[in-house]
Amino acid sequence: MNNHTIIQSDADVLFRKDINEVPGINDDNINFGVVTHGEQPLWEKITAIFSFFKNSEESKSFLRTVAGMILDNIQRKTSYWFLDQFSLSIGYEALEDRTTVQLLETPLLNDRECSDDSITWQTVHSVETNPRFIEHINYLQEKYN
Repeated sequence: MNNHTIIQSDADVLFRKDINEVPGINDDNINFGVVTHGEQPLWEKITAIFSFFKNSEESKSFLRTVAGMILDNIQRKTSYWFLDQFSLSIGYEALEDRTTVQLLETPLLNDRECSDDSITWQTVHSVETNPRFIEHINYLQEKYN
């Protein structure tokens, strides 16, 4: 990953592996990467759990589209819980034929089961139910408290 790559993730994501293991993040031919759920409704097609953006005109255009939609909704004083994902999906659809995007696999970067192979764990679904997550949180608390 170069010094000009922007990483975006939800606050409830726990990174377990080196960020350089994210597919496409070190590929100079990839402009940005987003996590997809595949054939879903528009507001769930691209998730807000994780994205990366290289220093390219395509990435900047994507981010302008996403930010513009979110800002427009703020100015209108409207809010929807899916606004971030909806904006990401619209931005992606506007550019998908004109840029090189890495579509990231959901299990690798949106792991609710806390498996060893995943790069991240999505903690919101694991806080009270997954013993592996609880064990890892206890380890982090002991290490950093």
